[in-house]
Amino acid sequence: SAVIGEQEFFEAGTYIDTLTNIIGCDSIVTLDLSIIEEELKGVFTIKDPSCTNENDGTIRVDSFRNRGPYQIMVNGQSFSGPGNQFNLTAGNYFYEVTDRFGCFLDTLITVNEPPPFTVDLGTDQNLTFGETLSVVVTASDSVTSYSWLPDTIDCQPPCESFSLLLPKSETISVTAISVSGCVATDELLVSVDGTLELFTPNVFTPNGDGVNDYFTIFNKSAFNAIQNITELYIFDRTGREMFRKQNIPVGLETAGWDGSNSGAEAPSGVYFYAAVLTLINEEQITISGNLSLFR
Repeated sequence: SAVIGEQEFFEAGTYIDTLTNIIGCDSIVTLDLSIIEEELKGVFTIKDPSCTNENDGTIRVDSFRNRGPYQIMVNGQSFSGPGNQFNLTAGNYFYEVTDRFGCFLDTLITVNEPPPFTVDLGTDQNLTFGETLSVVVTASDSVTSYSWLPDTIDCQPPCESFSLLLPKSETISVTAISVSGCVATDELLVSVDGTLELFTPNVFTPNGDGVNDYFTIFNKSAFNAIQNITELYIFDRTGREMFRKQNIPVGLETAGWDGSNSGAEAPSGVYFYAAVLTLINEEQITISGNLSLFR
């Protein structure tokens, strides 16, 4: 409200009055009265940082009810512009605003830290030589891409899970990028025991019944330590060579010795075998032993 002489005005408008002082002089008074809201209010749009510890958060001032110019302070620092804040980290930002009418606004605005983006390869693994490693990665948000080390890992996108045969102890690491552009990494330490697990039969019965008709060397159970049977030799008790073959696929029983020599059946008895094996780490080893043939 405003008072001219003995009149008080409560509504917005232009008012004209004539005032006479004590010596008789007249004064014409014109009053342009604007009625404003008692409270200064602000409208803000807040954008949190895209990733943990990033500084791309923003506070935009959408409106202070068009009562500028304003005096604006944010966390004690003066600003001549509209008060927009860019490149913000998570935290509290205290706004103090005074409009042209002297009305005052103070408000605390919080820019929140987003949930951390993480990936997890699980606990470290202990494997036996030739044992297959199953790798599964879990992420706290949707992922646009994974990158794996060592770079010998060959998996099909999206590469969230795969199996791997490691010839030696290795550290597997993954780097993931989320849909928000956040980056996370994790490592998996895989310790490989060098103990060789293989199965070499000491008896076989080449009688055509479909059971134990051939002699060869196998990977043991679920282990795949042998890459290739590079050479396999069979000798009788006198040292005479009964069988020789190279590059036999592991596990292909029919590629082994069928108990014959030059097309004739070898008699029951004890024989001697020797083999050169190529392992998954490209190392070659030689093994030998006795073998009993029964008909």
